Amino acid sequence: MVLLRIMMEKFNYYDKPEGEDPIGKIMGLTKYGILTGGFIAIYDACMYSQCATAAQFFNTAGYWMLPITGMCVTFSAVTYTATNLRKKDDKINYLLGALASGAVMHAWLRQPLFSGWGTFFLVGYALAKKDYKQNCPSKNPILPNIDDVHKNYLLWRNIPYRNYTWKPRWEPGREDYYRNFQ
Repeated sequence: MVLLRIMMEKFNYYDKPEGEDPIGKIMGLTKYGILTGGFIAIYDACMYSQCATAAQFFNTAGYWMLPITGMCVTFSAVTYTATNLRKKDDKINYLLGALASGAVMHAWLRQPLFSGWGTFFLVGYALAKKDYKQNCPSKNPILPNIDDVHKNYLLWRNIPYRNYTWKPRWEPGREDYYRNFQ
């Protein structure tokens, strides 16, 4: 428990730029894998498996905690390696990290349906997170500070020929009632 508290206070994934401090990045994501796997393991041990002995509990905890933590370590290691090999900090590094984490998920679950959709959601979340970190430096992703958000980030992306100006459908000076609502 003390080790987890030290990890929570000392390590963060975004303390240093991408491509630097691999141990800090690995430990920064490992803490989330341990916490997520721990909560799922406790829920599974109490509600579904109904473990009677410590050996059964540790077996259940290992089933959940080790692969989820392994996925976090794999993501951070592959993203760090891809950043250093490509010498670029972009979304492709996160894509490669999410695909590698999906491979760990497939080795864990051994069911292509679940691991395929899981990899799809991991890739989507990783790309959205990287896009958010590049375009919206606010600390709170749910309610960002409006001064930190780029001008058009919350609107649709720059779709060609898209006009965002609002044109009223009803013009007060027109006499014809039916022509106002065309």
